[in-house]
Amino acid sequence: MLEPNQTTTDRQEQPATDSVQPRLLKVEEASRYLGGLHPDTVYEMGRLGEIPVVKLKRAVLFDVRELDRWIDKKLAESKNENLSS
Repeated sequence: MLEPNQTTTDRQEQPATDSVQPRLLKVEEASRYLGGLHPDTVYEMGRLGEIPVVKLKRAVLFDVRELDRWIDKKLAESKNENLSS
């Protein structure tokens, strides 16, 4: 709802801080993003290069876009395996 003396243009220019989603996820966040895998499993998969990671100094982070690409690739592989069985 608009405040008094507020135009729709004013409202649109206000930043939507509530809806900002982080692009880089911590291990715990990435584990939830990947369907509830255990954080230790996600960390180990990242360490072994099985899933894409971003290392910033000592932090191990997971890029949401890269995780989405990885998920899409795994889904395609899974569909191909099911078709060839």
